[in-house]
Amino acid sequence: MSPEFRGTDVGVTDTLLSAVEEWASNNGGRLTLHVHEDNVKAQRAYSKRGFEFTGHSVEYSLDPSSREVEMTKELIPAAA
Repeated sequence: MSPEFRGTDVGVTDTLLSAVEEWASNNGGRLTLHVHEDNVKAQRAYSKRGFEFTGHSVEYSLDPSSREVEMTKELIPAAA
C-alpha cells in the first residue's frame, strides 16, 4: 500500500476492523488473526483495537523460516 494510504489519519485499518467486528459479533464470540512476527506496526494496530497475543504461532506460508503470531479479541454481541 502506498504511504499516502497508511497510518491512523487515513483510518483504513480501523474502518475495516470495525466492519469485521460488527459482522463477527453476531457470528461468534471471538476474532482470531495471524500477523507476521516482524510486522510490529500491525501488531501495535491490532493491540490498540483490543487484540491480545495468545502465545501461539504458525509457520508463515510464504517463508517457512519465519512465523506468524496469533492474536485474538473477545467480542460483545451486537444489540438486537
